[in-house]
Amino acid sequence: MTTLPDDLTFIHRPPSSAPTPFSYTTNPTSPLLRSSSSKPVDAPLPPPLRPTAAQKPRLSEEQLYEMRRLRASNPTLYTRKKLAEKFNCSEAFVGLVTPLSRQQQRVALDRRDQEHERARAQWGEKKLIVREIRKKRKEFW
Repeated sequence: MTTLPDDLTFIHRPPSSAPTPFSYTTNPTSPLLRSSSSKPVDAPLPPPLRPTAAQKPRLSEEQLYEMRRLRASNPTLYTRKKLAEKFNCSEAFVGLVTPLSRQQQRVALDRRDQEHERARAQWGEKKLIVREIRKKRKEFW
C-alpha cells in the first residue's frame, strides 16, 4: 500500500502464484496490449485433427454445359451423386449449377414420400404407438 498525494491510496496485490508464459497479465493475448519488447513465441503448431481435403480442379465451360445437358435430359438417371462422381466435384456444386425445375422437384419429393410410406407400412404396432405419442406431445409444446 502506497500513499499518493491528494489523499489517494494505491493498493498493489501481487498474484498468489508465480507468473507463467500463458498468463494474461504477463503475456496479453491482444497485440494492442503487448509491449514492443515482447516477441511472439515460435512454437510449432499441433498436427491437424483430420487431413485437409485436396482442392478439386475447376470445371471448364464445356464440362458445365455437358453437366447441365445430362441433368436436363434425364434427372432420374443423372442424379447429383452420379454427376458429382463423373465430373469430380461436390453434390452441392451440381445442385447449384444444374437445379431441378419446380415440376421435377415435386416429382422427386412425391417419389420420396411414397418410399417413406412403404417403409412406414412395415412398422410394428409399438413403433406406431410411440410415434403417435410423440406427435401428441409436440402439439402441447
